[in-house]
Amino acid sequence: MYLIDLKAYYHFPKFKKMLKYFHLLMPAILLFSCAEGKRSEIISIDPTNDKQILFSEIVADYQVVNLDKPEEIEWGKIDIVRNFDDYIFLVDRFQTKTVTVFDMKGNFIKQLKRAGDAPGEYADLSLFTYDPVKNALVVYSRMQGVKMYDFETLEVQKEIPISERYFMGMEWLSNNKYFVIKEYNSPEDEGGFYVVDENFNEVKELDIPNYNASIEISYPATLSRTGNSILYNYSSDQSKIYELSADNLEVKHQLNFGSNNIDSKDIWKAIESEEFEREVFLNKKATFIQFFKENDKYNSFWFINGVNGGRNNLAVYDKKTGESKVIRKVYDRDVDVFADLHPNGILNNQYVSILNSESDLMEKIFETKEEEIDLGDDYLFVYDLNWENAIK
Repeated sequence: MYLIDLKAYYHFPKFKKMLKYFHLLMPAILLFSCAEGKRSEIISIDPTNDKQILFSEIVADYQVVNLDKPEEIEWGKIDIVRNFDDYIFLVDRFQTKTVTVFDMKGNFIKQLKRAGDAPGEYADLSLFTYDPVKNALVVYSRMQGVKMYDFETLEVQKEIPISERYFMGMEWLSNNKYFVIKEYNSPEDEGGFYVVDENFNEVKELDIPNYNASIEISYPATLSRTGNSILYNYSSDQSKIYELSADNLEVKHQLNFGSNNIDSKDIWKAIESEEFEREVFLNKKATFIQFFKENDKYNSFWFINGVNGGRNNLAVYDKKTGESKVIRKVYDRDVDVFADLHPNGILNNQYVSILNSESDLMEKIFETKEEEIDLGDDYLFVYDLNWENAIK
């Protein structure tokens, strides 16, 4: 099995060696029918065609949203920033085990904080989604199963024990439907991708290659929403971007890293981590597609590549010319100051990160805006790319 969190994700001792290499990566969503006859775009990325760039050149436009958090509201490390309807959800899965809700202007709405062993509480907060039809916060606990909390009262609506394999991903799909990724137990019992009903009974198994490693790396950063559709970043020997809606699934893009592709299916099926590590880091392969987004002219996404010692790299692709660049480092004022732009999520098709007193960008952002910094506050840094500068 493969563990994809650096410090905070599932702590199984067998996989501690993997922790030093990977960042946040999460739930996928896959659906009913594959569109036939439509050819997907092939995006070719050469990880060796890289560059370093200044913050002022790569960040085209940004806004800083002050999170108006009441004094009694706390969280630790935010693992996920999600956007549903007019709400922003900040999820701290491991320290306070909370889901904190704000509106789009940063006004505090409420916080779900029900960690514990009493009735109606959850022992751990492994996965989260929001069901806008039921108006419910949906939490998955590896120890207890699924719990649905009424958005208005925060009282538990329904509890659904899950006694079979663990879920590695969970996402609201449509009316009374959810998508889940189930962990594999052994080479003979591979787990897989499923559509389930409101009671989490299987409705359909999806015809998606359920490689062990692909299942293990299905974490938050592999999923983004654009309007009513969902983009799922599927990493394997043939990395793909799936576009998903309530009744359709199609491969929208295929990613080609050239000689840096992981081209062996056996690597992705391997149970032990050493073989997979060797392929990614010693042989300098590229994988783990995260935070894919696009506009009419460009695509961008983040990925992990052994060339950069396991860091997250930003890839930018020009749809018209087929040219691509990989951004290895973003600098502030000089070559000695590194700015980490790796996001926590996508908000209205822009990248979003949490800024706090420990953020590399905090001082830089507020110098530019000529505003005073309150180090006790948290902010959302919402930004878009200067695509032209990135591709030059």
